[in-house]
Amino acid sequence: MTAAPQRSPLSCRRTAAGRQSVEAIRAAAATAALVALTYDHVAFTAEHAASDADAPQRHRDRAAWARRYAAEERREALYTWARAAALEAAVD
Repeated sequence: MTAAPQRSPLSCRRTAAGRQSVEAIRAAAATAALVALTYDHVAFTAEHAASDADAPQRHRDRAAWARRYAAEERREALYTWARAAALEAAVD
């Protein structure tokens, strides 16, 4: 099992997206959505492993961690997508 990262990668993406075009901002939003799906998959896999494991709490903790990160990434995707839409509307 891999170690949990110390912080979410979204803060780096948000900083980089602040200096980029609408297309790049939308790409960052799509990346955040894909990362959220990945964390959702990690949560599902950990929950499944908890049902078969001798020490299920460790897997449940991993699933809870992944669900928190997935929610954070979904919020980031929505925020970034809205930012791109606002930038695009300001240009029009």
